[in-house]
This record gives sequence, C-alpha cells and structure tokens, in this order.
Amino acid sequence: MRGFIFKIIFFMILAVGIVIVMVLGTHFLMQRHSNYVLDKDYKMVIFGNSHSECAYNDALIPKLKNYSKSGETYFYTFQKMKEVIKQNPQIETVFVELSNNQIYTGNDKAIYSAEIMNTMYPTHAAYMNLSDHQFLLFKNPLVFMNSVSISLKDKLSRLVTNDFDYKNRIGGYLPLHHNKVDSLIMVMKKKPLKEFLDRDLSSYNLGYLRKIIEHCRSKNKKIFLLRSPVHDLKFTNKSELEYQKILDMMFSDVKLIDLKDFEVKNDEFADLNHLNIKGAERFSKWFDKNLNKLTKLKTSKN
Repeated sequence: MRGFIFKIIFFMILAVGIVIVMVLGTHFLMQRHSNYVLDKDYKMVIFGNSHSECAYNDALIPKLKNYSKSGETYFYTFQKMKEVIKQNPQIETVFVELSNNQIYTGNDKAIYSAEIMNTMYPTHAAYMNLSDHQFLLFKNPLVFMNSVSISLKDKLSRLVTNDFDYKNRIGGYLPLHHNKVDSLIMVMKKKPLKEFLDRDLSSYNLGYLRKIIEHCRSKNKKIFLLRSPVHDLKFTNKSELEYQKILDMMFSDVKLIDLKDFEVKNDEFADLNHLNIKGAERFSKWFDKNLNKLTKLKTSKN
C-alpha cells in the first residue's frame, strides 16, 4: 500500500515538474523570439483601455502607434509596455490613458478575474516578473492555474507554427460605427447617474501605473498621462474630486494632457464613454495638429 501511494506521489511530482519545465521553456523561447518591432518611423505610443482605444485613430497621427486595448488594466499594460519599448528603442514618447473609471478598486479585482486573466495572461506571461505571477496565484489560484494551461497551449501552438509576431495582437485603434447617445440620455433623465459612494480607490492597479512611469523614465522616455473625451453626463462631482485627489497624491510629477472637455457633438459619440469613428477622426486630426503644444513641458518633470 505504501509503495502504491509513493508511486502516485512520485508521478504527481514528476508531472508537475514536467509542466514547470515546459512553462519556463516556452517563456524563455517567447522572450527570445517574440516580435514587437514597429517601423522605425514610430516615435510615440499610446497605452490604455477602451477610452483611448476608440479615440486615437493612429492612421491619422503620423509617428504614433495606438496600443490601447479594451478592459486592459495597468498590470497587463506594464508587461506589454516593457517589451514594446525594449524592441523599439526609437520610441521617444509614451502616453498612458488615465480615465476616471480607472481609479477605483474594481480595476484591482479585474486583474485576477477569470475573464481578464484567461485572456491577457497567455499573451503577457512570458514578460512577467516572479512577483507578478505570485500576485495572480495568491489572489485567484484556480483561475491562475487555468490561465497557465491556456498560456502553455498557446505558446506550444506558436512554436509549432513558428508564429512569434505579437505587434498586431496587443491592441490598436478600434473604430466604432454606432451612436447610442440620444437613447442613453433619455434613460439617464429618468434614472440619473449615482455617485457610487461605496467605491474604494484602487491600490494595485494604480501601483502598476506608477511602475509604468518609472520604467519609462529609467529608459529615458518622455511619459504623459492622457484623459480622453467622454460625455459630460458621465462625470459626477465625487468622481472628479477623487480623480484630482489621486493625481495630487500619486501622479503630481507627471503631466496630464486633460482632454475630457474637448468639444464633441452627440453624434460623434458611440456611447457616453467612447468616441465613434466620426468623432475619433476629428479628434485625432486635432490631436496631431496640436501635439507639440500639448506635450510642451513647463518644468523638467519628465
């Protein structure tokens, strides 16, 4: 009986060991062969969530690449940003979206949620530090193990097909063709936006935004925060006060390019949070035209 139990334990340890070796091996190969290389003309890059993903049509902004992605927290942006900068030394300026909805603790929980981890961990796992893996494991062990399995399958598939090109899979401008603003306004007149008094402020997610800033500075990149246009009905007094509090407490040393008040017509919004293709076109052309003025620094903070 003892011999049987010993064999089971031995094979379990062996299986775990094999999996660990395969994971580490595929991560090593991804680090060596993954391709994030952009054309040498690109000097600027934008990272962020769906706000910047839908606002900045990089086809209309020369020398800029929009690498924003819907639902992406700063935890995953940090992993992506490190590799993009590493493989593209010509990049001089980094913009990072900081919208009001990113300051709350829901973004901390999103980092290790099943939906986000199963989607984003396989793409970025190879570039995470040990502490990043440990954080995910501690916060959601079952989902983490499933994400490791998904990641391993994805990387083995890429090795078989010799597919290491990531540069067009980690985000980009997303054109939205619809407009729901008028109907949403009618709904909000009947049911006004609440202040959400019970929402706590983020710690983990905003901590990784701080890491993004410090990493960019360590690589001698200019770093700016962005706040893209949203409909004014999305703002509440409490949300704005808390946003300004976060800026003062954590990011007073970084210039915020605050474009939330950029004049956008209702038919240029897809919804209250995002520009549609019409709004993005006009806004992107304006952004390109005014880029030098927007990035002009009054001090040497960056």
